[in-house]
Amino acid sequence: MENYITANCENPRDYDICLKNLDNNLLGVYKSISLLEHQFSLVDYVANPEAIKYGETEPIKIYKAVDKLVRIFQSIAKNRINITGTSHNELYLRQSFMTLMFILIDNANKYSLRDQPITVEVQDYNYETFISVTSYSPSLGNKSKKKVFEKYHRENCAKKITPDGQGIGLYLAKKIAESLKTIINISCSTKTTNFNDIDYAEVKFKFTLTSLD
Repeated sequence: MENYITANCENPRDYDICLKNLDNNLLGVYKSISLLEHQFSLVDYVANPEAIKYGETEPIKIYKAVDKLVRIFQSIAKNRINITGTSHNELYLRQSFMTLMFILIDNANKYSLRDQPITVEVQDYNYETFISVTSYSPSLGNKSKKKVFEKYHRENCAKKITPDGQGIGLYLAKKIAESLKTIINISCSTKTTNFNDIDYAEVKFKFTLTSLD
């Protein structure tokens, strides 16, 4: 798909410009294919979690890569998704990093309260890059902040919002983060809003990355 896009673009060396000038119908196809690719990667890791540890590292321009994923989600998300921060770091990581971001953004989109924005922050601090995904989602207590990363675990409120979930996504996110030598932390505001007998709060998943090489 990318080869076709660049071959039919006046500025084939600048893929971002090619995407911006792409016909709306083709852009929709491109976004659908991109989401499927991330979903297939997720399925591969579910079938073989050990694969998370493998794969060559490659230079990834963090902000550019995350922004690309955010723009794809913007076309399907029930809520507005924003990206903030300033980042120019290019870190050597495995491509599983993008699966990690897919899981966190998809999770926020599934469980956030309708009409509440989702914010993805990418911010450089010298050679490190801080990343967070913030949404107005079901409130998590201290025990739940740990249990949500357990395989097959689902909070009762999560079952109520999406009954067909499997409790695999955040478990894989934790494993990917470990392979990238980082830890995902969760913060949750004390102020809550009750809707359909579920307490919602500002929930932030956050971690810091450095190059693996």
